[in-house]
Amino acid sequence: MMLWIPALGGLLSGFLVFRFAPEAEGHGTDAMIDSFHRKKGIVRKQVPVIKTIASAITIGSGGSAGKEGPIAQIGSGFGSILASLLKLSDTERDLVGIISMTDLRTAMADAFLHPLLIARDIAVTGVMAVTMEDTLNAALKVMAAVNVRELPVVSKEDSRKILTMVSRKDITRAYHEEMERNKSRKTGAKS
Repeated sequence: MMLWIPALGGLLSGFLVFRFAPEAEGHGTDAMIDSFHRKKGIVRKQVPVIKTIASAITIGSGGSAGKEGPIAQIGSGFGSILASLLKLSDTERDLVGIISMTDLRTAMADAFLHPLLIARDIAVTGVMAVTMEDTLNAALKVMAAVNVRELPVVSKEDSRKILTMVSRKDITRAYHEEMERNKSRKTGAKS
């Protein structure tokens, strides 16, 4: 009976994104990293606003949306707006810390403190990261050691430059795909 609500929510959020901020499409993490590396960290002002509204509509109408991707793009968008307002150079937009959803929830739980906090107060510095040259097994070991689900993948030449993010889910998928390829090769060799 109410099956039309998620469909209507999907159509409305899709229209908003398509019409006003196409870069807000998808889960958000890749767009955030792309803007950091290819656009000097600049995100159009409407992107975080549209992403917030579209995510709220999607979730509110019963659609499927993750937590980390949208908040990464929304946070980076508002960070970009703030950096633009403060007229920061692109070297001042380098990685200095990471704020996880857990850090944010903990900080926001204290009704007295949260209006007084700024990102620097809750950001984790000395972030553990991996490079493109590290193995997936090495990435999993780092994730296990610091108990995180995602890690930044940084440039080997400059550890403050994030190239992308890698998650446990990404690694599991890559292992599974490789196992399937090996299985297909073995099956093809026997034929």
